[in-house]
Amino acid sequence: MLRDCTGARTCEWSLDDGVTVGELRAQLQEAFPSIPAGLKYAIAVKQQYAADEVILHDGDEVALIPPVSGG
Repeated sequence: MLRDCTGARTCEWSLDDGVTVGELRAQLQEAFPSIPAGLKYAIAVKQQYAADEVILHDGDEVALIPPVSGG
């Protein structure tokens, strides 16, 4: 779903020092308004789920993990 909204499988993003995962989430929403407002998706940093308070560092690999359903 996120790939469809952004039109990209991967991208590089330049951020200022000290940016948090939550701030990145806000930047992505602004850059890709086709992402539904309020969509709940997880973000992983260096292959670990990350809370919005986590600070990003130069070279961090970030993954957007769309919501899943099922049982």
